[in-house]
Amino acid sequence: MAPSDFIDLDAVPVTRLPQTSLLSWAELRRCLAHHEAGHTVVGMAAGMQLKSLQLYEVDAGQGSPGLTGSTTWAPTMAEEFDFAVECAAGEVAHRRQLQEVGLATGQAIGDTHAIHDRDVAIKVLAQGGFRIVTSGPAPERGATWEEVTSAAVRAVEELWSEITTVATSLLSSPDLRLTAQQVTAVTGRLNPTTTPASPGPFLSRWRIP
Repeated sequence: MAPSDFIDLDAVPVTRLPQTSLLSWAELRRCLAHHEAGHTVVGMAAGMQLKSLQLYEVDAGQGSPGLTGSTTWAPTMAEEFDFAVECAAGEVAHRRQLQEVGLATGQAIGDTHAIHDRDVAIKVLAQGGFRIVTSGPAPERGATWEEVTSAAVRAVEELWSEITTVATSLLSSPDLRLTAQQVTAVTGRLNPTTTPASPGPFLSRWRIP
């Protein structure tokens, strides 16, 4: 794969929008921990080098507390479709956790929609000429967001055990933060290097031709 087919993740924004919910505080924290763990595990499986992941308590406005989170990466070179799947994996893992505990109804499902993650994928990849569209057929060099999300569903399902392990460890951390070394310790998954990821099993496993 030519170098022009890769993107530099150093410029990817990692700020998440504050999340408010009708779920209990503990349920919300667990769902958002799975959201960030979904980004983390799928991204590492795609060849992206993790730096850390963290949850934060924030002011959601009008005196209401809220939660947000971030997953940060080293300036890794990653294949474009893989990066988009990593972006989608947070929402998919969040929704999967709600289903796991029988809370996937009404407002709770609405709270899983991470438009910011989709927009990051669209804007960052467009800079390199890889187009992601939300309607209509896939561009010649690009994909539909539906394709990306479907691939993320397959990835999250395959890696769910690791995602749950990382989410549980994140919630157990006193500062709600895990380093790459800590993630490797609890999952046994090696953190990829900063060299370009080779076009290997990731696409063949999760992208339907």
